[in-house]
Parts: sequence; C-alpha cells; structure tokens
Amino acid sequence: MLDFKVNFPLPFEVKSLVQKADDDYAIAITNSPIQIYLVLKDITKREEIAFMENLTIGVAVIKNIPFIVLDFGNGLSFDVAIKSIEEENDSSVNAINLLLIEKNGYTIKEIRALGLKNELIKRLQDGVKNIPKNVLEKFDDFCHDVYLEYSTEDILHKCEIHKFEKVA
Repeated sequence: MLDFKVNFPLPFEVKSLVQKADDDYAIAITNSPIQIYLVLKDITKREEIAFMENLTIGVAVIKNIPFIVLDFGNGLSFDVAIKSIEEENDSSVNAINLLLIEKNGYTIKEIRALGLKNELIKRLQDGVKNIPKNVLEKFDDFCHDVYLEYSTEDILHKCEIHKFEKVA
C-alpha cells in the first residue's frame, strides 16, 4: 500500500506513471479507489484553496469515451478520459481520491477523498464497458478529436453531476 502525505513527494511508483511533458494536466489511475492526480506547475495559494472548496464532479460519455470532469470553480477545472476501470462489488468502488501535485518536484500539496454517487460510478463503468474496440485501439486519437470539438466546460455541461461542499 502506497503512503501519500501532504508536502511530501509522490512515491516513485506513482511518479513514473504520472510524469508528462505538459505544464498542467489531470491523469487517472482507475483501480479501486480511483486516484486522480492534478499536476500543476507553480501552484498558487488560490489554486490550493480552490482545490478544497466546493467541487462539482461529472461523468459524461462523449463519442464513446467516458470522461470525469472536476470543476473547482474560479476557472480551475479538469477533465480526464477513462479507458478502463476496475469493477468491484464492495463499497470502496465509489471512492475517489484527488491529489493536487506540484509539478516542480512532484510534491503532494493537498489530498481530498470523496465518495461518488453509485449512479456516477455505474455510468462510468457502463461507459468503459461500451467503448468500441476501434476506439480502444486508437484511444488517444479519439480523445484528441473530442478535445478539438469540446472544451472542459462543454464536457461538464453534458455530465451527470455530483456536488461536494468545501472541506471544513
């Protein structure tokens, strides 16, 4: 079991999975619980605060690709395409952990654990199950096509959503 602590670097096993050349991005590891890493360069105090404030999470399937959208308000929003997901029958299947990561050093700035509505998890699981083989084989290309047509805000408008209050 990996140990995640605020103000500590990501464990090496995870760091190697989430490193990308982009400045700001989200990446999901979809075993149970789902982990979503929001990797930002030069995180501001406003972004740290927004991460712990009100949050809308949405799930949508667009052009046969399931997406999770995270909207923290104040212009801080991310989407991540989901290619696979573990299907479990226990209650942990609805758990989702969000980690805010500073790209410089891959340091964990904040952690947020949530439980999604079962309907959203079901929609995500069904979306993954129904991805056509041709889409799976060229998943990145199909995602690129979606991003040419839809912004994160556009995808959010197509989502079934779950709202969370700020962390006390």
